[in-house]
Amino acid sequence: MLPTPTSAAKCLNSLLRFELAVVRCYRFAEQLLGDHPDRAALARMRAAHEAAAADLTAHIAAHGQSPSHDPGLWGSLISLAETSAVVFGRHAILTVLLWAEQHARDTYRAARREWAAQPGDPGPILEPLAPAAGRHVAALEAMLPRHKAAPADACASEPVGV
Repeated sequence: MLPTPTSAAKCLNSLLRFELAVVRCYRFAEQLLGDHPDRAALARMRAAHEAAAADLTAHIAAHGQSPSHDPGLWGSLISLAETSAVVFGRHAILTVLLWAEQHARDTYRAARREWAAQPGDPGPILEPLAPAAGRHVAALEAMLPRHKAAPADACASEPVGV
């Protein structure tokens, strides 16, 4: 069955809510890393997700639907990231971000296969997202060993807010 504008908007809104949640997780991780050199890489990844969220928002609105403005149930990802960071430190939040990027890569690949060459195909928006998530996976995998021995109390001298 071909996606209808409403079903496509629902799917794209789900992807948008995910992007909104990941942006907030990256912001939290950036605060947690403080002046660590990996913070700049996290900022670049966050910026890529902000751009993806903006593109999804514009595409949804251009097709007469209402884009989401909050992460919805994806907010649980934010809670998981924040709690993990407070309890287990930097390695934990980077692990949550790695899982999120792996999910994004797989989900965007599946969405492209589902919508390829169908009416209303959001291909120009979805096409770069899976490769970007793949690059983020590789960057986070490289980053994780540098933060393995970073307990929560060594991450920040003050509580980090979102």
